Amino acid sequence: MKRFFGVALLTAYLQLLDVVVGKVNKNTLILTRSADDGSITSSLNFSQFLTKEDPEEETPCKFTGGDLVFAHPMDLHPNDKYFDICNLFQKGYELMVDYINNKNCGVLVQGLRYSITLQSYGEDSSKEKAAAIARAIEPTTDFFLAPYTSSISEGVSAVANETNKIMIAPGSYFTSVYENRPASFGVLPLPNLYLLQVLPMLQAAGAKTIHTVYEGGPGKQCESIVPPDGMILQGASPFETGPTKEDFLPLAQNLSMPENDPDVVVTCTYDAACKEWVYAMREVNWSPRAQVFSICIGLETFEEAVGTDAEYLIGMSPWDRSLSIKDSLSGWSPEEFASLFETYSGRSAAYHAALGQATISLIAQAIESSNSLETADVANALQTQTFETAFGKVSFDGNGQNKMDLIATQYNGDSTVEVVYPPEVASTSLIYPMPTWANRDCVRLSECGKINGAYSGKCNSDGTCVCASKSANSFGIGPTAECHEVPVEDYTYIGVGNRVVGYIFVAIQCLSSILCIVWTLHYQNNNVVKMSQPIFLVLIAFGCMVMSISIIPLTIEGDYRYEQNSETGLVTNNKNRDIIALDAACMAFPWLLVLGFSVTFSALFAKIIRIRRIMANSKTLRKVKIMVKDVAIIMVAIVTIESIVLLIWNLVAPLEW
Repeated sequence: MKRFFGVALLTAYLQLLDVVVGKVNKNTLILTRSADDGSITSSLNFSQFLTKEDPEEETPCKFTGGDLVFAHPMDLHPNDKYFDICNLFQKGYELMVDYINNKNCGVLVQGLRYSITLQSYGEDSSKEKAAAIARAIEPTTDFFLAPYTSSISEGVSAVANETNKIMIAPGSYFTSVYENRPASFGVLPLPNLYLLQVLPMLQAAGAKTIHTVYEGGPGKQCESIVPPDGMILQGASPFETGPTKEDFLPLAQNLSMPENDPDVVVTCTYDAACKEWVYAMREVNWSPRAQVFSICIGLETFEEAVGTDAEYLIGMSPWDRSLSIKDSLSGWSPEEFASLFETYSGRSAAYHAALGQATISLIAQAIESSNSLETADVANALQTQTFETAFGKVSFDGNGQNKMDLIATQYNGDSTVEVVYPPEVASTSLIYPMPTWANRDCVRLSECGKINGAYSGKCNSDGTCVCASKSANSFGIGPTAECHEVPVEDYTYIGVGNRVVGYIFVAIQCLSSILCIVWTLHYQNNNVVKMSQPIFLVLIAFGCMVMSISIIPLTIEGDYRYEQNSETGLVTNNKNRDIIALDAACMAFPWLLVLGFSVTFSALFAKIIRIRRIMANSKTLRKVKIMVKDVAIIMVAIVTIESIVLLIWNLVAPLEW
């Protein structure tokens, strides 16, 4: 507290200044921050730095009433947790303060004109320090502006209430900040209003299930979700403050499972966590059909962090630059304010910037409307009237919180924020379901997505390329998707003509063999046939038929041994379902050919040997009877040897398709 006691003495007579690039605007305070961890410091009045060649600029405005001090703690250092958003507020404040001082000649109260001095103090994202700053600067402050987040604003609101001073908060929506504090007001709409537009819109588009992901203060929006009739709150996933991609990954992985995949994910976090959730979804290659953020949509820091991955994300926003309204004090439309803001700050105009403009405009309008500087009069004006600002039409409920209607916004395919709901202010239609990551990568990064490219086609929802030409095949997914004209592959199949000729010869041979067998069996008792040994004649005919049948397996053909992906044309690791039959056909050929040959010629050999033995014994005039079984061993031996060789071949190195 010693630090702040000293500061209180300093601020009684020193103006606080903020260093900005370019010309210093008259009557706009410039912030100075010291190196000792954000302690409050003061600089001298900027006029002391002017030289004779650079005289102080004259102004036509005469401030007959004096100076009104608007003071606030704020994250001022780039390393502060909420600096990016606070900087948007700050630049919005400065623009409006400059306009009021230089164009409007201050605020008019009972015939007197008062200039506005903006004093900003670095609070390093600390609620304790913010409260201490508020107490230290209270004696020299006429109106308080609250810092960002409800938890940090709580202490400032308490100080304003204790000292009976107006406080307006641009970025705090906890009820406790305003409850029983009649002079504290919040420009940021209530959390329960944020989803009133989005969920019915998504339900009408076909969404049925919701999952919420949230942290800390912003989580109150998700906790207050009451799904419309027909929608189901599938689950809720709270996180500690400041979750990272690694914290989100298990949840993203779980939600990517088909049985858990929700239609809508609503994420209620501070701005730093938005990109982390996108990173997690991207890493597991999953996204819901609609991703809704309570913040971040339109923030340049978010867009810079995630790039084109921001496309099709949905936000709940109180403001868009396309809205049709004008600030009552400056006459700025949202588009005019956004252009001025971007020129002044070098940053994109998110709704936080418009909140900053509206905060200053509200106080000035309420002062002039009440024609008083008394807290009760200004508070009554704020409580009972509707004010038009570049942020929109603002009116406060009984608790001092903004009750304006919100809008739903969505990034389009060009990363531009568009209003998609309600219909009366929508600039385009909702895109639902949003494209998958693979589809987006295909459209934006692949050869398939190029217009009139050599390998272009149409990107499918799963990221593959749908080729316009029937002779082209699709290869790759996402960034590698493309179409290639693939020549018809010559599998060197047996021609239809040759196949028919082969079948005819097989049929002729089989018919001939069968006729010979039937004839032999019919005339087997005929002396001539009997002397020709009918059993061997039958075996010879049978063997010839088996050999001819070996032609049939040669005509059995198929595709690749491994299946091809029907979409990409690439060979997979999955075996063709017909491969067993094809392999069997490959080995059936040698089995049929060899065994048929063995049966045929072993029968001939046995027949010849039988005759030879008879003739040999006839020379010695010996009578012998040589039975079939006496020579059948020759057939059995030959067929057995051939079968063993074939079996070893089949087991060790079989023919394969």
